Amino acid sequence: MKPLSALSNASVRGGICFSRRCGGVTLVELLVSMAVASILMTALLQALTSASDSWTKQSRTVGAQREGRAAMRILSDDLQAMVTILPSVRRLTDVTIGMERANNGGIPSGGVGGLVPWEERQDQASDNRTGFWLDTGVATGGNSRLAFLRCSEGTARAGDLGRGDLRLVLYATVVSRDPAASGLSSPKLTQKLIRRVLGPAETHNRLRAALATQQPMVSDEDWVRIMDAPVAGSGGTVSVVAHDVVTFKINGFDDLLLERFAVPVLPSKAPRWMDVTLRLTNSQTSQWLETEADWRGEGTEGSRLTKGTPDVYLDDVDVRTYAMRTALPGGS
Repeated sequence: MKPLSALSNASVRGGICFSRRCGGVTLVELLVSMAVASILMTALLQALTSASDSWTKQSRTVGAQREGRAAMRILSDDLQAMVTILPSVRRLTDVTIGMERANNGGIPSGGVGGLVPWEERQDQASDNRTGFWLDTGVATGGNSRLAFLRCSEGTARAGDLGRGDLRLVLYATVVSRDPAASGLSSPKLTQKLIRRVLGPAETHNRLRAALATQQPMVSDEDWVRIMDAPVAGSGGTVSVVAHDVVTFKINGFDDLLLERFAVPVLPSKAPRWMDVTLRLTNSQTSQWLETEADWRGEGTEGSRLTKGTPDVYLDDVDVRTYAMRTALPGGS
């Protein structure tokens, strides 16, 4: 018979061998496994964090990219269908409406002296009957406003027959509040690019009045009420072309070679060339912009858009910039 100590040692050795056959590990092996798992988890967490940051950055720009491209395409289509009232038509209107010229070949100049022909009496620098109007925003430091005639986008209805296929189109930026979104305690202040299109009948009436009185087809009230819903049945439309608009700038000129030295065109004179710059931010950044000054790159939060360099766009990571140069079909 074996001693008791011998049996005990055999049991222990047998137990160890049995536990290894069943896949048991030692404490050292367990610590090494935990260390390797910790390294792998850290690397995985870093990869997930990097992917999340990349997705967040992409999501903050994809909306601005989509809206910016669509807005520039809509504006380009409108401009390529632009129509201006030719000087020959304006002079013909002068003769038709100016009965005094038809009667005596001219009108008195201030009641004194001889007769002055109707064409010479017109102030060409202030002729508002071209069907075109541009405010570059230089005087006020704001964004541009644009109005022009374009060929109709659709077929005129029966009630509009005989009124032509022209539509008056207006583009302007408006700062207004949107309904409160999820997570926001109050409506968000945003700047939008608005496109308003008048119906054929209203365009026809305004064009006749402009040719008869030498007054612009667009009034100050039109810009104030550009977002108002059109009258039912008028054929007019109002749409938001782009949201979260930082800049909408237009520069018109007639000579490519003298572009940088060109004198700004008259507000009512359609240029031969036009440069358009549209800058958009994202919805996440726009939540911080609480005043109109902020949207101009000024105010408390305006630096989020300009990074302290209003004239340099390369460092504005939260703003997308789109630029277009287009030749207009026939200047006035």
